[in-house]
Amino acid sequence: MTRNKYWQVFLRTDDRWKFYIWDNFDQSEVYGRTISTYFTDFEKPQNGWHGESLLNIENKAHSGNFVAILDNKTEYSNTLIINDNSDLLNCERPMLLANGFIHFHNYFTKDKIQFVVSYENKKGEIYYYRSRWMDNLYNDSNGWKRFEYALKIENPKSADDIIKIYFWNREKKTYWIDDLKISFIDQD
Repeated sequence: MTRNKYWQVFLRTDDRWKFYIWDNFDQSEVYGRTISTYFTDFEKPQNGWHGESLLNIENKAHSGNFVAILDNKTEYSNTLIINDNSDLLNCERPMLLANGFIHFHNYFTKDKIQFVVSYENKKGEIYYYRSRWMDNLYNDSNGWKRFEYALKIENPKSADDIIKIYFWNREKKTYWIDDLKISFIDQD
């Protein structure tokens, strides 16, 4: 963490800052061994990604033609579901890196969507839950905002547990998501 980023979070102790690492990180600031990486541009079905909330917006997409859409009918985005997390079990200091692009149809709704990571056992009981408001974004072209989050996470309890990563559209506003990349690393 750079000096500038340190002072951005210094003495912030309320729950919003719990487990906070940093936003819009520079890849050179994150050290460690990459465990696994998952990517989707939502153009075609990809292994591990579940959900049907895709929209063909042609040349308005960040890349390609399709995006994941969240709107008044879609509370949860397409979800990355990881069933085999045995590599993550042995990490000493696991971290999740997420980056991609989001399009807000109304600037004032930007704090109404959350990025979520959860773990559940075989019975479907959630025992680990971490969420992060979608704010502090970079401006990009054509209304798209780039986001980059680095989150400290815990190890799953079992290799059979399920990891889910998704966006929660709490107030059912309209958002588009594109070019989503999720990486797990073991920090040095």
